[in-house]
Amino acid sequence: MLVITRTLNKSLYIGGEIQLKVIKVVGESVSLGVSAPKNMRIVRSEQERKSSDNGSITFGTEALK
Repeated sequence: MLVITRTLNKSLYIGGEIQLKVIKVVGESVSLGVSAPKNMRIVRSEQERKSSDNGSITFGTEALK
């Protein structure tokens, strides 16, 4: 895992199409803004993640190969 330190209002770009920006920091809570293409699915880690018998990963109700 790559660990990068960012301060308030600073951004990080992934692959030229995804921008993560630190919007707010309150105590140990950090709010991030995400700009990405509309066809890119963004899933929070606390949503249930399961591995099925066929090797796909399920986020919520959709399976990804």
